[in-house]
Amino acid sequence: MCGRNSLGPSGYTADGLNSESKDAVEAMLEATSVAVVGASTRQGSPGRQMVHQLLAGGFPGSVYPVNPRYEEVLGLPCFSSVTEVPSPPDLVLLGVPNEALEEQLGLAAKAGARGAVIFASAHPEGAGEAPLEERLGRLAGETGMALCGPNCMGFVNVERRLRALAFHEREDLEPGPIAWLSHSGSAFSAILHAERGIRFSVAVSTGLETTTTMADYLRYALERTSTRVVALFLETVRDPGSFRDALQLAESRDVPVVALKVGRATESQTMVQAHSGVLAGEDAAHEALFEAHGVVRVDTLDELADTLELLSAGRKAAPGGLASIHDSGGERAHLIDVAAEAGVPLARISERTAARLASRLDPGLPPVNPLDAWGTGRDYQEVFADCMGALLDDPETAALAFAVDLSGEDLEPGYVDIARTILPRTDKPFAILANVAGAVAPDAAADLRSAGIPVLEGTRTALLAFRHLFELRDARGRSPMAEPERGPEEVRGRWRERLRASEHWTEAETLAL
Repeated sequence: MCGRNSLGPSGYTADGLNSESKDAVEAMLEATSVAVVGASTRQGSPGRQMVHQLLAGGFPGSVYPVNPRYEEVLGLPCFSSVTEVPSPPDLVLLGVPNEALEEQLGLAAKAGARGAVIFASAHPEGAGEAPLEERLGRLAGETGMALCGPNCMGFVNVERRLRALAFHEREDLEPGPIAWLSHSGSAFSAILHAERGIRFSVAVSTGLETTTTMADYLRYALERTSTRVVALFLETVRDPGSFRDALQLAESRDVPVVALKVGRATESQTMVQAHSGVLAGEDAAHEALFEAHGVVRVDTLDELADTLELLSAGRKAAPGGLASIHDSGGERAHLIDVAAEAGVPLARISERTAARLASRLDPGLPPVNPLDAWGTGRDYQEVFADCMGALLDDPETAALAFAVDLSGEDLEPGYVDIARTILPRTDKPFAILANVAGAVAPDAAADLRSAGIPVLEGTRTALLAFRHLFELRDARGRSPMAEPERGPEEVRGRWRERLRASEHWTEAETLAL
């Protein structure tokens, strides 16, 4: 994990973030005026989409289309150059090809812009010249600009109705507690488009991070009081020191960070380098970093979605394990198998709780956890509600899963009513666990989510979400790690020079270090 400064030559402040970068990142992500270079009226073009996204999102600030070929774009006056807009724009969207990037970024800097989004790849290089990405970074650093990208999808500040995008994203995004930061543009869009109970404060497709890195965006998100959960899709960490400082800040503010880190396999590490031009880094190093700071690590986007939905509900796990209630003996057995394989502890309920359950269950149903409460179906709403109350009252229940599939029209209204009744009766985490994602009835799920009840989709991913909830509880309960004693600066300086000088080390040299 090789480090580099975020912006320009100035040093970092005591909080670990370059002071110029901090101001520029905030100005970019909270822009009150936006110039759109490459604006167009052509249907389906990124130039039109950039302007449309700003207008469709209800951006309250000034929008200045820039293109010498038009007098107006989508009803707005169009300017021939970014240097001709009426006032210095906070943000410039550069919807131009690679060969025009350097010139247009220079004009944006000349116009006084604080930040820019670069959608193009910035890959081409001229003969005898420094790489284009490097030249763009140098230009931005000299003028104190923050850059989102290149090779990104842009960003959405949902709270401020600012949509710095060149491609279609859903327009009905509502502000919420999750900050979503992604190296992958496709993953960025996939999570934004998910019909799930996850809402965002800010979402950023970081691209190549030429000046502004994941650490900068992470710190920005953590400084917003509305951010209760942070989600990361990581290929690499470009500035480890600042990234670790940001994770420490998240830990100190008790904001969970959920990370999907790619590049474990040799083949995927090669693909990361081809995609972003950076090394994915040794996975063990990232694992150690995540472990040290209580970062939740997920393996798939589905697991990420379920974990975000559960964590963003804001309830913390109590001591103990998971209790679950079912309307199926077969699905109950399935959950037990998957929970054992996924490492999810199940609550060991007391004899008193078992007696309360037995008093409400039909004959033949054992009063155990996980619980199958479906007998004849008579008075099922009252039976389920009473059994849930008993399970939640048990001191060994850390959280409760209502494991029903929400795929039967006759039972859906009753199950929704039960869940809405139970939620205010407890402060423990409570969620619907639907075993098959594609079978969840949209209306029922929407009704539950509007009431603040997570609907988790898929047995394994839902159980992993609960496991992560418990892991966060346990991580927050640990004593702070003691920093190891550092060696003398002279010795550390000597090793730094040796590390820079050689990529290949013998076993003896490694042991000496």
